[in-house]
Amino acid sequence: MLDFVNQEQGGSVNQALSQAHFRTSSKEHDKIFSLANIFHEMFEDMGMDYEMDTKTTFDHFYRTVATNDLSILCFGSNLVLNGPKPRENTMKNHQLPSWTGVSGHHIHHYVTTTTALIDSYHSISSDMKLYIPTKYYKKLTLVPSEYGGFSPLSGDEQHVAHHVSMYKKRGTSVGFRAIVEEDNALLDWAIKMETVSTRIATHYHQPPNTSVMQTRPLSLTEDCEESLILPILFKSYFQVLKEAEESMLLKIHSMYRHFYYLPVFKRCGENNSTAKEERYKAIGIYLLGCPEYGEVGSDDPNEILRSFFGDDNDAVHDEVKEFIIE
Repeated sequence: MLDFVNQEQGGSVNQALSQAHFRTSSKEHDKIFSLANIFHEMFEDMGMDYEMDTKTTFDHFYRTVATNDLSILCFGSNLVLNGPKPRENTMKNHQLPSWTGVSGHHIHHYVTTTTALIDSYHSISSDMKLYIPTKYYKKLTLVPSEYGGFSPLSGDEQHVAHHVSMYKKRGTSVGFRAIVEEDNALLDWAIKMETVSTRIATHYHQPPNTSVMQTRPLSLTEDCEESLILPILFKSYFQVLKEAEESMLLKIHSMYRHFYYLPVFKRCGENNSTAKEERYKAIGIYLLGCPEYGEVGSDDPNEILRSFFGDDNDAVHDEVKEFIIE
């Protein structure tokens, strides 16, 4: 059951896609028509035309929702920690671009999006390329997580079994005291990523010349040594439950905690770093954290963006670049 937070406005695009991308239907068109019905305010002119070819139908839907709501970029890895094989995305055979999230799994919490540092409106071309113009962008060097499937150690069953065991013993004293400070911090972030987004941490980023406490996790659909972060901020509403007075087994809504994410992009092939246009693919999310825990300094999305990008000279550039997301 999805928590739409604002019942009058309905849910965010990422919420619907977190479910719809793994559903089947007797007719391919029905996958889109059912989604269009959820976001009927965006598709008042869209009829149920089964004569229209499926590619045109799918492209029209995704172009429209992404134009209206960039929470479509709020997705992470589809891998499961020490679990069964991930479910197959039922939309993946329609030649959809990376920014639709078909290679991953969207988070299911309600999300609002802030794009204050983008210089003009983003746009989507007829060939389904997403254009984002901005002079604020940051390149990050990443390290694969031992739990995320991309580390060389991920294939070592004994190593993985040990760390998964430690992961599951979070909060106990059994063996946990032996973990060094770095492993402890990374483990905490891995647990937090899966808890608040239901996506696993595949990579980490530690800013240069900072302590391990400044490390943040990413959930990506593919391996990446260097990634790009653009100023699109996702604010997710994580529902906190409490025990009902009448029954310890019954959980009721208590409050929302806000967790903030940024979308992650990977450069496609060889690009000229001085060019005004660069081609990228969307590959996941970067977890900034929660203001309540002191992981971000504010609960104001605009202030968070200014702090993350504006306080870093390497993230503010003289000229606007138009990034093309394929």
